[in-house]
Parts: sequence; C-alpha cells; structure tokens
Amino acid sequence: MKEAASFRIRKSSFYDKNSNAPFKISRSKLSNFLSCKRCFYLDRVKGLKEPSMPGWALNITVDELLKKEFDQYRRDQKPHPMMIKNNLDTNGKVNINKINTDVSKWLIGESKVPKYLENTDEDNPIFSREYSDKRTISDSKCKKIAKQLTKFYNAKHVVMGHSSYSSINTACNNRMLIRTDVSLSRAFGGTLESKKLQALEIIQRYDKYPILNIITEEGKKILK
Repeated sequence: MKEAASFRIRKSSFYDKNSNAPFKISRSKLSNFLSCKRCFYLDRVKGLKEPSMPGWALNITVDELLKKEFDQYRRDQKPHPMMIKNNLDTNGKVNINKINTDVSKWLIGESKVPKYLENTDEDNPIFSREYSDKRTISDSKCKKIAKQLTKFYNAKHVVMGHSSYSSINTACNNRMLIRTDVSLSRAFGGTLESKKLQALEIIQRYDKYPILNIITEEGKKILK
C-alpha cells in the first residue's frame, strides 16, 4: 500500500487571485461550489483534495470472474446454462425444457395456462390442426416449422399428437415434423383392438441429430 496524496500537484488546478487568465472549472466543480463553498475553496485555492472513494474490490472481482466464464462460452459458441435455464439466451432462442415444464404443470392442474397458449387458434401448438391434414405438407408450412425451430436451442424436431394417422410418420426435410397419433378416437372409428400399438423412441445426442425409432410388438425400426 502507498500513502494517499492529500494535496494537488498540478498548478493549473489552483486558483490564483493575482492571475488575469480565466480560471476554468468543470461542471462538477461548479456543482461543488454551489453545494459547499468551503469545500470548493479548500480544493481549488488551497489544493486540498477531496477524500477519494474506496475501491470496489468485490464488484470488480465479480465482474472479472463473470467475464472470464462467459468468454469461455463465447469461444465455444454456446449459450451459458444459466441463460438457457432462465430463457435469456442472447441468440434469441428459448429454453424448450422450461416450456415443457410449464405445459406439464398446466396439464396436471398445478399452474395457470401459459401466456403463449391462451389463444385457442391455429397459432396455438396445443390446438392447431394445421400440420395434420395431409401426409405431405406444403413447402411453405415446412419453412414455417424450420423458422420456429431456430428459436429453440438445439431443437431438431416438432413432435405432434392427435394427427389421425394409423402409424407414426414424418414430414418435411430431416424429419422436422413427427406425427404420433394412431387414430384411436371413436370419431375415426378407432378401437384399441384394431390398432397395432406403437411408441416413439427418441435418443438424444449432444450436438447431433437424435436417433428416432418406432417400437412395436414386433420390435424396433428406424423412423424414416
């Protein structure tokens, strides 16, 4: 540690009553004069400096540690886990796990309907039938799905139920849309006995496309 300097050294900062040259002061010094004339006199005439503020050691340390941690994620081109968890990713993406949790709590009655599901129209992913009318959907609808997927970190597919198909199927490039319903509804003449039960298996792989399989009583096959 070094001894604190109490007096000014730069002569131009002193007021000299014998000098004819204009004495320049800053806006902050003028404010000091208006708030405390004695303080201004001691500062500008006698050269006695105001006590300085103590250093912000804790603030600076936290800032440096956060910068070091976030710089590592920037180099890796990945969002920080805290940002994903709290839906704060700067790349404009959202946390699909948080959405799944919100929707699950709503469906079992533990919370209110999420804001993004309040309108029961075609823009609502729970009620929309926009992607279930044809096995092969239009390019414009596939582009719409692709655009939506870019908003979700590392999302590759949209899995949709209640699609009135007799088997699990896919649509759009890279199997972006997966339709899983098997028409058990009475409205479509479905009965459990008449159906071959299927399950969709999704094996997640970090930074790669997941493995998608259809599991039936006869075994497992890759979803194409």
